[in-house]
Amino acid sequence: MAAKAAEAHLNAQLGRRGAEALVKLVLERERLLDGLAKLIGACESFDKDLGWNGESYYARGYVEDALHRAAVKAARLADLSAPVYRPSFDAVAEAASGPKFARATWRALLRVGQDGPVPGTHRGTEADAALLRGAIAEADRLRQALGDDLACPSCARPGLWVHLAVAHVAACPLHRATIREREAEAAAAFASDVLREKRPEAGLGEVQARALRAIQRFWPPTWTRQREDGDASSRRDQERVEFLLVPERRAKYPTIVESYVDDVAGALSTWQRYRIAHDAECPYCGYTGPFAALLAHVAECRAHPSWARADAHDRFLERAGTGRLDELRALRRTIDAARIALARLAEYVDRFIDSFGDDERGRAIVHNWLLDGWKRELSLAREALSRLRPSSAA
Repeated sequence: MAAKAAEAHLNAQLGRRGAEALVKLVLERERLLDGLAKLIGACESFDKDLGWNGESYYARGYVEDALHRAAVKAARLADLSAPVYRPSFDAVAEAASGPKFARATWRALLRVGQDGPVPGTHRGTEADAALLRGAIAEADRLRQALGDDLACPSCARPGLWVHLAVAHVAACPLHRATIREREAEAAAAFASDVLREKRPEAGLGEVQARALRAIQRFWPPTWTRQREDGDASSRRDQERVEFLLVPERRAKYPTIVESYVDDVAGALSTWQRYRIAHDAECPYCGYTGPFAALLAHVAECRAHPSWARADAHDRFLERAGTGRLDELRALRRTIDAARIALARLAEYVDRFIDSFGDDERGRAIVHNWLLDGWKRELSLAREALSRLRPSSAA
């Protein structure tokens, strides 16, 4: 009876369309916050069910499966995209149609990868050798300058791939311009629903709120110690290139030439991604600058089209005479923030599970170096839930 009375009151105040719109937003908020609470609960249950073998924690199959099911369900609720892996680029494809700056280097690798007429030789030239050595050296310089563990300045999620960083920050659901547009759009759509029923003679037209696209999945690092030093990785790449270029080495170990060509292709893929990031510019105003400054600029750029769309929604509200509808804006903001918080924990849980080892009994080994990052992410999720949950529901 109380629920029916509340529904009747809302219908009387807001009209059927307005009441339905408000209830839909509230239910969406509660669904996302409940999903975040359940995933946190699943993580806490996982912690409680861990065993100890004297050296590290382990999880039995049913414990790991329960955590995985919770993460899958949360990812679906948050509309988190499926994992997209980052393989090495195909040398033939990149040599033919890759970025212009990289084509000659990929062609150099193809020639160096082919055996020459004399054992130990290759079909490359001195210019090809210089291109390959230069690319490996540049990749190391760019890695040190740009970094290899990026977080979005807007949504703060870690694990952003460097070559996709600018594109993501520009379209991030928590970009300041996008947040403002989403809030103003929600308020305008709500006012439109109410007024078309309550004051149809005003002829203000219809505003429809758009759904967010699927959230791009990141690859957050799960370890708290650097398992492979960047300098060691760079030295390995240099050694692979030198092996391919030095006849004595190729002649002595001809069976590993093909695998080393694949290794160098991986190194060139890294170089190409860093060059893409280094050469990037703001997609809205063309600003260029140091990479960190560029990301910060894109996150604040006043040329972002969402600013203008938000202003247009605010003008609609002025014509409607409804005011800003700040509480409705706050509701929309909470929904979007809850969705990001849920996506962040879900994608981290996936990476966490992927990092497990296994023992002779088939149990998942939770390496000790995973624990600090795990505790940090779980703590951040709890803080987000506490911050976003309405005080009456706390």
